[in-house]
Amino acid sequence: MYEVECDLQPVREYSTSSKLSPVRFGRYHGSNFWEISGYGAKKWVVAVKIRVNDGDMVDATIEELAAACVAYLNKPPPRQKYGKRQRYPKYGLFELHKASLMESRGKKYISALLITRARKSAFFWGKGKRI
Repeated sequence: MYEVECDLQPVREYSTSSKLSPVRFGRYHGSNFWEISGYGAKKWVVAVKIRVNDGDMVDATIEELAAACVAYLNKPPPRQKYGKRQRYPKYGLFELHKASLMESRGKKYISALLITRARKSAFFWGKGKRI
């Protein structure tokens, strides 16, 4: 599997929020995903927007491109010089559930539902509900 350099788009808590309001990088999804084993107990779904360079969108399908972006996001940062501690990915570990291509204001991005094991994260709005 290959990796594509990408990043998560910042999202405000509400669509009507002012430009001065704080941003995070996605939202915990409120729907129930019964097809995911362990949903609501060990796994939760996060809705994110992924920024990708336009040159990377040419060859692959949306699912392949989203999987390559998830592989890039799951890669931990390099260890610091003389560091002994194992580093973790910035947003946590993700699995791809669904992805689709969207366009807003002339810019293309991937809207994706990602599965995570973190019930609450400072990078995402809300928290995962227990079932």
